[in-house]
Amino acid sequence: RFSGKDDFRLNRLNDYKLLEKKHGEILNSKGDTDNFLRESHITVEIDYNVEAHIDRVIELINRTNQLNFIKKRLPENKEDAKRVISEELSHPDRHAGLVHVRDKYGDYGYVGFFLQARGAGYNRLDYFCFSCRTLGMFVELWLYRELGCPSIAIHGEVLTDLHDQNKKIDWVKRWVSTQSTEKLPIASTRTILLCGGCDLDSVAHYVHHNYKNTILHLNTARESSEIRRDHSSLVRRTFNGMTDDDFLFLKQLGYESSDFQINISPDNIDVAVFSFWTDMFYSLYEVVGRGYEMPISPTNLGHANIENFYETEIWERGATEICIRNFRFAKANLKYKGTSDEGTFKDNVCSIIRKFPSSTKVFLLGALENIPVEFSWVKAQHQLFNTWQNDIVKNYENVEIIHIDKFIESPEEAITSTHFKRGFYRKLGEYLANIL
Repeated sequence: RFSGKDDFRLNRLNDYKLLEKKHGEILNSKGDTDNFLRESHITVEIDYNVEAHIDRVIELINRTNQLNFIKKRLPENKEDAKRVISEELSHPDRHAGLVHVRDKYGDYGYVGFFLQARGAGYNRLDYFCFSCRTLGMFVELWLYRELGCPSIAIHGEVLTDLHDQNKKIDWVKRWVSTQSTEKLPIASTRTILLCGGCDLDSVAHYVHHNYKNTILHLNTARESSEIRRDHSSLVRRTFNGMTDDDFLFLKQLGYESSDFQINISPDNIDVAVFSFWTDMFYSLYEVVGRGYEMPISPTNLGHANIENFYETEIWERGATEICIRNFRFAKANLKYKGTSDEGTFKDNVCSIIRKFPSSTKVFLLGALENIPVEFSWVKAQHQLFNTWQNDIVKNYENVEIIHIDKFIESPEEAITSTHFKRGFYRKLGEYLANIL
């Protein structure tokens, strides 16, 4: 099916010499392959600008086999292949990278490609393929774990078991430009917290390798309902805590303990990034008799007021019995308040900021100012939101606004007022990765 690749004789000869040298040192290692790999100083660099190397992406997808885990192919016609893969790359929940491998023997170039789809309630690989040039290094297993062990539909025979929990890969490190392949990269000692919706979920992919710890507190889905962990009212309770009685009450609305946990003290966070965009759209409800408000969005109702719906309509939207039970409890115990007003929002955010020491750098993600024409109805809402956040940062020296418009090069990158094409998330992620 595939035609052979043109190759310069010198490059091919250099590959053979590299392999010959490695083979000699493997023999000298007296069979201790793992120790040989540790001494090889293997490094991996992820290049997220895959569009600039789209031909190599197509080649890896269509020409690899033994380490092509999904074996999903592109059309043989190059223009058709570019169109198909470019469309897949454009989705806001897709994260892709070319895998560049080096060791002390030389530079292997781009030897792998992955395309990951990740969002609230799902994390999967749509492409995961590698050249056999790095066979035996287990770069593919190391990267699979780095990506969070996403779900993957493996087709055909492959040479590496991605689900092998016993294989310890301690010889692969992230490559950094300030060091040669003769030296091992020094990992950052800093911790970053990303708290938001699918925006920061998409950004996290490009951030985590620059920090020792990346803590994610993101919205999720459960029983067909949206759990808006990124709403300021919920984040406030995450940092301030709640009584056991309060939690038992909220559990009847579909919340779980993990919705209110970040499992790290604010004192140990170096960078905290918050996206409170959901405050602009999702409804708050007064928890009757308990003195606070919480967001709730059952069974695909989105921003709608649950008081305007009946059980029959919820069933028709695909509700489960658990979701109906939660809906009944909400109807009986919650009072609709609408979206966050200025006082509520500022009070929530300031309460959260005060939990951090002044040494922590806190960033608030601003809302898009240059709204796509078809979503112009939210422009005033975005401007008001940005005004509130600007008022907040005036009171704190360690808090800044990130103006997201500077990461958008053309209007086409904005799919909606809060969802963007992949390039936006890559640029924002690279900015956050080097923020300190």
